[in-house]
Amino acid sequence: MSSIHICEETVEQIKRMLRGRVMDLQIVVGEECVMLRGIAANYYGKQLAQHYVWKAFGVTSLVNQIEVRDARHLKTQP
Repeated sequence: MSSIHICEETVEQIKRMLRGRVMDLQIVVGEECVMLRGIAANYYGKQLAQHYVWKAFGVTSLVNQIEVRDARHLKTQP
């Protein structure tokens, strides 16, 4: 898994495609998998982030630790 290179431009592109559905998105490359972290208002946003990362990086092992919170508790996007 160490051959995966996370390009900041690609991460920013994924964030744009998510259109604010996931706040504070982090993509962390580990030795055995790629891990997603952040906060989403719903499970759709969480799944969409996972889909975009799979598509962009072609990973086979992914851990999605994006937390789903009630939208009323999320800060607003600028």
